[in-house]
Amino acid sequence: MHSKNLNFTINIHQQIPWGTKLTKKYVENNRGGESVRIAIIDSGIDGTHPDLVGKVKKGLNTIGTGGEQEDSLGHGTAVAGIITANDNEIGLVGITQNVELYPVKILDSTGKGSIKNFVKAVQWCIDNKIDVINASFGLMKDDPAVKKIIDKAIQKT
Repeated sequence: MHSKNLNFTINIHQQIPWGTKLTKKYVENNRGGESVRIAIIDSGIDGTHPDLVGKVKKGLNTIGTGGEQEDSLGHGTAVAGIITANDNEIGLVGITQNVELYPVKILDSTGKGSIKNFVKAVQWCIDNKIDVINASFGLMKDDPAVKKIIDKAIQKT
């Protein structure tokens, strides 16, 4: 039996998915250069991540675990990256670069949170004039308090 040594180089290049190109063009053409203020209601955001440096602002932590941006789960950071990962020659490029991110932590390290904290988070977004609220999780049941606060947020747009 003979063995061959295979020599190859893996080149990792930044990629811009086609959907990102289309959405980015729409967002940037309709904002006139003004930053989009986006709240990520999730597990927090790692503001030191190279793809998010310079975009993460002061947010809210509803679960009392310390720092606003702490993300012990990683989900909020991943969502933030899809939206606005820096155009920095590594990884993927986010949908738009003209973004201010506001971490609104309601999920713990296991991905669990409460309706009460979700309502508090959306109210914070309304009070702080957030343009876009992203909540990338589901609820186990319908809740009148959730419907009420979402209706209120929609009326403020």
